[in-house]
Amino acid sequence: MIDYVARTLILLMLFTILVLTYIVLWQRKKINYDDLTNLISYSSFLKKGTSILKNAKPREYVIFLIDIDGFRYLNLLLGTDVANVILTMIPSYLDSCMKDLGVTEYLCTRKFADKFVLLCKTTNVFLEDVSPLKYGKYFSNMIKNRVNINIELRYSIGKVIIDDPKKSLLILIGEAHLANKQCKNYYNTYSETFSSETVNRVLVEKNILFRMNQQLLEDSMKIYLQPKYDLKSGEIVGAEALVRWIEDGQVMYNPDQFIPIFEKYYFIKELDLFMFKQVCKTLKELEEKSKENILISVNMSRITLMEKNFAQVLLAIINSYDLSPSDIEIEITESAICGNLDNVIRQVNELKSAGFQLSLDDFGAGQSTLTTLNCFDIDIIKLDKEFLSNSLNRSDMCIMVKHLIDLMHDFNLKVVAEGVETKEDVDLLRTYGCDIAQGYYFSKPVPKDMFYRLI
Repeated sequence: MIDYVARTLILLMLFTILVLTYIVLWQRKKINYDDLTNLISYSSFLKKGTSILKNAKPREYVIFLIDIDGFRYLNLLLGTDVANVILTMIPSYLDSCMKDLGVTEYLCTRKFADKFVLLCKTTNVFLEDVSPLKYGKYFSNMIKNRVNINIELRYSIGKVIIDDPKKSLLILIGEAHLANKQCKNYYNTYSETFSSETVNRVLVEKNILFRMNQQLLEDSMKIYLQPKYDLKSGEIVGAEALVRWIEDGQVMYNPDQFIPIFEKYYFIKELDLFMFKQVCKTLKELEEKSKENILISVNMSRITLMEKNFAQVLLAIINSYDLSPSDIEIEITESAICGNLDNVIRQVNELKSAGFQLSLDDFGAGQSTLTTLNCFDIDIIKLDKEFLSNSLNRSDMCIMVKHLIDLMHDFNLKVVAEGVETKEDVDLLRTYGCDIAQGYYFSKPVPKDMFYRLI
């Protein structure tokens, strides 16, 4: 009886030891390895990666942060189970990429969700090209074969060439993340290498984003006017209103820096209306100074043109200043027309009926066609600066410019040349019968007080 109890206790002890050993090993694996992909855990990656970089030389290693664009929507569209299957296939895909690149030493982890981090010893290919990572045809085929779903995945890849191995691995991964974020607006799989320019772009965008409010418009956005000259009389007959971000007498950001961000976050509507009000104020000031009435043009973005009752909003503003719509020219760019033709035609017709002058800006920059002109009841064509500069330097293209101006006149349209910078261009445009010109040859955009002195 005693022997039986002793044997039972021994067996129980052995079983307990086995269970505890299993639990310890399972916990250790859970700490050191990712449950889903079986890659080393992120914490283990940081420890091993830091140890590797201690003895590394500058530019000996590269970090990649890779993710699948729109992965969270895959969870919704395909279900979590299928999305997880895709994630389990990524290590095999990345291993194939490393072999294609000739990389034998690399460390890989899943940071979280679909974000994977690689620390790789560099090859010459790495410094110039990551095409096996960029183009995931092989991976897409793997998925099609495994889950029987025909999908095309797109990736964003942030790359950091480690110039300073003593820098914290966490900071390096953060830099790769910044580079990765810059790829998100591209349709095709795209990679970007981290640089000081990458940081500057991000900081500029964030600073603009944080300050994007009505107070910014009132305090820092200034109206500048670029005169338009009649090529026959040589007199100023109009101006284009342009926005400048001025603080403490200095240009804070250029329009090509802040306007795309305003468009991205739909704040461009506020800027467009603000500039329209500034034009109305300027016209009223000219009237009070007993200056001769001139036509001032103001740009309207695609986003603003798509607003309901847009024409009524402009009319309400101009009526509040007791001005005539015919004093203002609304400039519409070709890009505003693309993809929204029916809506833009409706809005443009409302503006025309209200009495505004209308111009098609940047003509020649994109896909200008006579069909476009036939769709709109516009008054003025503005020839694109790049189109003119490329054309006026070639004798064969000069003939095309001449005939284009003649054709516009046949449509009863005035022709304005933008970006005119030389006397030779002025003489040619005058010979070809161009009506109006603006550009640095005549005047750069100036504050309105300076403009008042010009007229």
